[in-house]
Amino acid sequence: MHRRPTLLLLFTLILFPAFSLKLHASGIARKTTSGKICVVTGKDSIPAVKDTSKPKSVYIKPILGLGTGMMSFWGDYNENHVANPQYGRLGYEMSLSQKLTPYLQGSLYLLFGKLGANEHFGNTYCNFESTIRLGGFQVEYNFDNFFKNKERKLSPYVTLGIESFEFLSKTDMYDASGNKYYYWNDGTIRSMDQNAVGASKAVILQRDYQYTTDIRTLNANGFGKYPEQSYAIPIGIGVLFHLSKRMDFKVGTTFHYTFTDYIDGLPMSTLKGQTHADKFLYSSFMIRYDLTAPDTYEKKNPHQYDSVDFKGMLLADEDNDLVPDIRDSCPGTPTGVAVDLKGCPLDSDKDGVPDYLDKQVDSPAGAIVDKNGVAMSDTLISENWDRFEDSTMKYAEHVVLPMGGNGGYHPAGAKKEYTVLLGTFKKGLSTEKMSKYLSISDVRSTTLSDSSTAYSAGKFDDVLEAEKRKKELIADGNPDARVVYFKNGKFTDASSVFASDSKDGVAVKEGSGTKTGTGSKAGSETKTGTGSKTGSETKTGTKTVTDTKAGFSTGDVKSAPGVVLRVQLGAFHHRVSQNTFSDAGQVMEIPTDDGLFRYVTGSYSTFDAAAKGKVDMLSKGFQGAFIVAYKDGKRVSLTDVGAIPAPRKNPNDSDNVKTPAVKKELISFRVQVGVFKNDPPAEMKAKFQAIKDLKMSTTSSGLTRYTAGSFQTLEEAEKLKAELKQKGIDGVFIVAFFKDELISVQEAKELLKQ
Repeated sequence: MHRRPTLLLLFTLILFPAFSLKLHASGIARKTTSGKICVVTGKDSIPAVKDTSKPKSVYIKPILGLGTGMMSFWGDYNENHVANPQYGRLGYEMSLSQKLTPYLQGSLYLLFGKLGANEHFGNTYCNFESTIRLGGFQVEYNFDNFFKNKERKLSPYVTLGIESFEFLSKTDMYDASGNKYYYWNDGTIRSMDQNAVGASKAVILQRDYQYTTDIRTLNANGFGKYPEQSYAIPIGIGVLFHLSKRMDFKVGTTFHYTFTDYIDGLPMSTLKGQTHADKFLYSSFMIRYDLTAPDTYEKKNPHQYDSVDFKGMLLADEDNDLVPDIRDSCPGTPTGVAVDLKGCPLDSDKDGVPDYLDKQVDSPAGAIVDKNGVAMSDTLISENWDRFEDSTMKYAEHVVLPMGGNGGYHPAGAKKEYTVLLGTFKKGLSTEKMSKYLSISDVRSTTLSDSSTAYSAGKFDDVLEAEKRKKELIADGNPDARVVYFKNGKFTDASSVFASDSKDGVAVKEGSGTKTGTGSKAGSETKTGTGSKTGSETKTGTKTVTDTKAGFSTGDVKSAPGVVLRVQLGAFHHRVSQNTFSDAGQVMEIPTDDGLFRYVTGSYSTFDAAAKGKVDMLSKGFQGAFIVAYKDGKRVSLTDVGAIPAPRKNPNDSDNVKTPAVKKELISFRVQVGVFKNDPPAEMKAKFQAIKDLKMSTTSSGLTRYTAGSFQTLEEAEKLKAELKQKGIDGVFIVAFFKDELISVQEAKELLKQ
């Protein structure tokens, strides 16, 4: 560790206790042996006339500052040699300042902290950390001469100065066991060079980020033990927040331009052709306290309170209860009411109601009383509690509300979409539960933030319509159904929005009035969330619709009542990205207890509509799509719902031939060579010119993705990836697409296995 005379001198100056030193501007005065006053001007003394005027003085009024911030290195490391301040290291600062003029201030300061960086240059990995000790002087200009308001709460400032600093730079080349780090092209750190004999036996290491190797002792560039001390020019800007006359809060940043290129211990002229001096940025905040400034409160008129009757104020008694206001705990007591020593009305039975308001002055000790001081019975206490808590709305007053403009009720200020929650599951559904839910025409699934799946029915703007749908679902064997709305990533119970009356239908608490209901006539047709009539029959006429791939046609039949038809797109062992189904409409994801993820779409009441839905899915590439039917909570065969087997075109066709879920030609593998916000660097552009079939596309975040090739198999993409690496293009990897929608490689492999 090196100690510099510059830092020692600066430290002595800062701690020197010269807080109110006065220096005579006219010279150093002393008294001679003759008793005359002389002024020493050289070796000789001459008599002088005694000066009775007050000598001029210069006052030192120090301002102490303490602060902290982030130090970030600007040098040979980092792209464009610029570091992001948020990745810096902590620094600490102490200053001692003196106002020179209202707009200029001089400061002596010390700064301690660390600088560091880590970077990959080609096949070379470099890192360093340097301990900084710095002292200097700077002048601060706050633009006070341009501002008319001298009592402003904030001031901008700029600074300029000179400083001396020392640095101790080290690097992290070995782990705690003394093993040297070797960086391989696959991104790992190992104990041997990847080109060394026996490299296959190399052990994977983890960096400990302990900077223990002195860079100078390595002498990697032949510079020897260069000096670890230099000078710098600090240039700063910021804002001062004036918290009080004595205290300021300072926020700013200072750029330190040094006169050395050895802070990182590695002048990079051999790697990047850079010979510029190193620099660093210190972004910080500081509290500054003026040790000698006057207090915020200044007594401008020492006689302004001479006419105040302080004695009269001490004896004042506003309510005339003979207890002075200064000691009165109950001010404003009515005239004539007896009070205790604290000025509070008497309460003989200690029930909390003063005697002059108490209608039962001898209430039993410990009894609960009403506002008149009368003891309450257990029955009355229970009733009052029920009215207060009233979770069942037993005591609520109800009125018939006018219908909204669209025929529905909307609570004041509520703009919510309601649904009926059937259940939430963290594990997959059983076959029985899945069939039960898929038998509900307006069911849908939602994946929550905790990866669980919620199943709900319908979408309603009117909470009363949602309540009706809930009653239908409960009657159909879903006892846990409840009305909810979606908020902050989860379903929230909507029971607080309305109150339910089991006898008269649904009623809502609102002011006063009579208790009525909005119940509908028993046995009438009820409209569900999807707009279809529950339990109604729909005729298809005599038109025959044939689905040759399904092997069925509707013929001259009626669809069975209560049937829900759907189109299943596929079943996968892993969850598939929603990008795969981006053009398939509303798709339900159903995890099941056999470990599969099933995806279905549509809700049809006739085979005609379901067949058209399936054809639509086939045209979009889901060649494994097929129709499934559900009725009364169970899966049923298509013949049970009126579908007639269609004749085979080829007698040798087999029902056991499995069709892939999606068209394999819609899945492609490409090699991603880079993603950039702006144009690629010049050296990358030169390499890109050698790549055939290079494509550009825009990501959802506005970046530009560069990919090469387009293959139907992963093996072909792996081959191109290896070729690009041989050409010196590092960082390439394989990506997968389904109809130009980005999906994971694992998802692509899963789709191809179907």
